[in-house]
Amino acid sequence: MTPISNFPQYRSFMIACLSLIYFAVSLTALQAQDKNPTVIDYVSTARFGKEVVYYDSSKAVLNGFYKIAEQNGAYSEATFVDGKVDGQWTAYDSFGNLDYTSTFTKGVPNGEALSYFQNGKVNNKSYWKDGKEDGEWITYDKDGHTTRTETYKDGVKEGKWTSTSKYSQNNGRKSITTEYYKNGQPTGTWDETWENGEKKWIKKYTGAKTYEEKTFHDNGTVKRVENHKDGKSHGLAEAFNEEGKKVYSITYENGLKTSDKQFFRTGEIRSVSSFNSKGKNGVFESYNELGIKTYSTTYVDGRKNGMETKYSDKGELSYEHEYKNGIQDGVHKEYNREGNLFIEGHYIDGKKEGKWKRYSPGGKVLAETIYEKGYQKSETNFD
Repeated sequence: MTPISNFPQYRSFMIACLSLIYFAVSLTALQAQDKNPTVIDYVSTARFGKEVVYYDSSKAVLNGFYKIAEQNGAYSEATFVDGKVDGQWTAYDSFGNLDYTSTFTKGVPNGEALSYFQNGKVNNKSYWKDGKEDGEWITYDKDGHTTRTETYKDGVKEGKWTSTSKYSQNNGRKSITTEYYKNGQPTGTWDETWENGEKKWIKKYTGAKTYEEKTFHDNGTVKRVENHKDGKSHGLAEAFNEEGKKVYSITYENGLKTSDKQFFRTGEIRSVSSFNSKGKNGVFESYNELGIKTYSTTYVDGRKNGMETKYSDKGELSYEHEYKNGIQDGVHKEYNREGNLFIEGHYIDGKKEGKWKRYSPGGKVLAETIYEKGYQKSETNFD
């Protein structure tokens, strides 16, 4: 037994032990209390750079573990320090299913973030570092198959990206698109490839916005070839039908169309035109499928200037009109099916003016009509 003389020391020892037990029990109780969140149904936020600060309805910053309710029944759980999320934010939908989780450090996204389908499978997986996208991001479908991958470095796109597409209008055909980035800019060869390995399109980058693009028909033949410089159409752009026949051939200079050739399905030329910044400029000609010219006129800065001539499918003259600054002004002649002159007259500023003649098939004058500013003044018929 302990001697009576030692009782004061014994009592001090017991008090210390009881105090230690009390502290341990109190700490356990506080920890248990901390796991029971404060429930609130209103928060407001303010953004300061990367940080987001949360306030309650009294405009006090949140501190501690909270459950934040939404009107539709969804809710979130998170711990706040001085109004900033610190640790894991967990959100649930209105059915109580896990919706997403994200990790924060002093209000800034930092670490893994996950979103979920209602069946519990992961929809998106992303990573953050000091509030910036970082590492590999992955998107899944409801069956757990990867549908998209992205790679970031310090908040900018970097490396290989892939995505899977399904085309309902093409019998559910699937394709995979592959892209490459360096310091956030496109680089290398991009493509979209069908499941059977055939290409849907290819882009070859020689600069961030400078590339050649080829698209393909379902049978594998080239559909279009286009060139871009600094994000604008530049150089030759051509299109082809499934048989490989040319559909058009257009040239661009820094986004401006400078020439345009259109073709029939047979490959024969259909029309030729040239352009400047104001529109068509120079000779415009069109042809039929036999290669016979059917139309010709001249443009200056988008307006007709000079003679406009139309021909029959056999190449015979149908009419000749003269234009100035887009308005009919000058000679006007019409021809019959045999190519003989039928009507002859003049326009001034878009209106008939002076003497107009009508001829017989043999070239005899049948009538003369006098016009003044578009109005008929007299008509004389000849037997």
